[in-house]
Amino acid sequence: MAGLIVTDLFRAAELWLMDEGLEMSLAPGAAIATRYFAPDRFVMAAGVVMPFDLDLLGDVVAAVPQVTRRPPVEAIDDRRLAEAMYREGIAAGLNESASYRDAGGNEEGIL
Repeated sequence: MAGLIVTDLFRAAELWLMDEGLEMSLAPGAAIATRYFAPDRFVMAAGVVMPFDLDLLGDVVAAVPQVTRRPPVEAIDDRRLAEAMYREGIAAGLNESASYRDAGGNEEGIL
């Protein structure tokens, strides 16, 4: 099997994420913020992938209090929540540890 098994914490769902770069580089238990697309029984990262610290969730919610008035399943699909997650992660310097490389070993390409 390729890829890795991840948990969508907001939906409490286990997903098969097909991403060889993340499979090679993520440590067990690591948290990331990303949107994903589910074309079949697996999902693919769709857009930016950012290392994330779950301790920042309080700051994320505080940055977009309007989403707390919606049911959680609707709130997580609100683009403002995703933007706040990326903004708080960048402010905390979480993306500074990311490096990009291609599958051939050059240091420019896949996360």
